[in-house]
Amino acid sequence: MVRCAAVALMALALGGCVLTNRDRNTALGSAMDARRDAASVEVMADTPVRAYRVLGEVAVTVRRGLRFTPNPTREQVVAALQEEAAAAGADAVIDVVVQPVRWDLSYAGYRQGAARAVVWQ
Repeated sequence: MVRCAAVALMALALGGCVLTNRDRNTALGSAMDARRDAASVEVMADTPVRAYRVLGEVAVTVRRGLRFTPNPTREQVVAALQEEAAAAGADAVIDVVVQPVRWDLSYAGYRQGAARAVVWQ
């Protein structure tokens, strides 16, 4: 009985958790030292007209933390992409693609996203 109560309390405490598994591309290499603020990284669904240099690809997987928490949103995936790009020193992420929610046996729901991290020239 006590064990059930402890598990229930933990589930309530962690109810809003979303786990993020980021897959960093090694092409970003040494640029990883130039960390920026994630909120300052622009998000563009298409290729910009402005001149830019590609730092590399960024890919993230945002997983639902617990069975009873909501599935990851598009906004959470885009925020994770911004964080990865900021860690690489990027000014923007372009060609952003966010996949629909998927399910597998180990996680109730997850979403993947990919983009190219760029700096403006």
